[in-house]
Amino acid sequence: MDNTTLLQAIEDSMGTVTCEGPTMVNKALDFVASELFDEGNGARNGVGRYVIVLTDGLFSNPLKSRESAHILHSQANAHIYAIAAGSFVKPQGLLDISSSYRNVYPIGMHDSIQNVLKQTMFGCEGCSRKGSDITMLFDVSSETHFEDFDALLRAGEFIIKNTELSKNNSDISMATYGEDYVSLVRFRENNLEEKLMQVLNTAVRQTAGTRRFNMSSLVKESMKELPDSNGRRNVIIFLTNALNLNVDSDTIEEIMKGNNVLIVAVGAGLNSNYSALLEMSSHPSFVFVLGKEMFTDETILFSLQSVLEYDECIV
Repeated sequence: MDNTTLLQAIEDSMGTVTCEGPTMVNKALDFVASELFDEGNGARNGVGRYVIVLTDGLFSNPLKSRESAHILHSQANAHIYAIAAGSFVKPQGLLDISSSYRNVYPIGMHDSIQNVLKQTMFGCEGCSRKGSDITMLFDVSSETHFEDFDALLRAGEFIIKNTELSKNNSDISMATYGEDYVSLVRFRENNLEEKLMQVLNTAVRQTAGTRRFNMSSLVKESMKELPDSNGRRNVIIFLTNALNLNVDSDTIEEIMKGNNVLIVAVGAGLNSNYSALLEMSSHPSFVFVLGKEMFTDETILFSLQSVLEYDECIV
């Protein structure tokens, strides 16, 4: 089938698409396995098989969706990519159906589709793997429940332990805010995991009081320390329940204009202000709420891997 026919089929289908009712992604994956990848229906043998699913991850039957994805991957040898789309995203759903956590991408990233195309269609001999520079901002105000604060600390530990740290890869800076903004680790110090974990375990502690911050002031403060990274992506991760934050979006947008900066929001527990977390993040798929009540632990942050480590074409 040629490109023109495919594009026309997509355009024709849009007239019948409705955004309501249950999301039965398992049925779609089963159809791909039984019909589209069936040689009797024209599927070719001996070629790569790729399935790209654009979804918010809010599946009607998560268990069946996970099972259908596993069958499609294992029996049809299909590589499944999950592209986060929509105003509300459940990252666990994307992780459940993707063949690898490295196959999860947000649709809002300017290079997401290009990266998927390079991996599935035409490759890129001149590409190199690049690591983002990561700023972790911990909310240490007394408003955060102890159990929730502990979950945020575990998230910080997970990020440190799953980031390739070296002079030519990712670098991590850390700061806290509660009563004041306090910088703990700066870029260009080239700290490795052991040193970062020591700071996390000894210096990130809740304060007795709290103060309401404009989020823009925290973004501006953290951006002062961004290194001259030659175009390297910068990711600011807020670890907060957003209870003491004023999300002044217009000012934040003005500060970030022209800079390669993304904002991720990680909250914990039922007390999290989800609306604020959603508003402060660069994309709905960059919002995470951890905790036992949410049946979600820090491993959900694997879905950030394609953002924290990414391919860059150098030719």
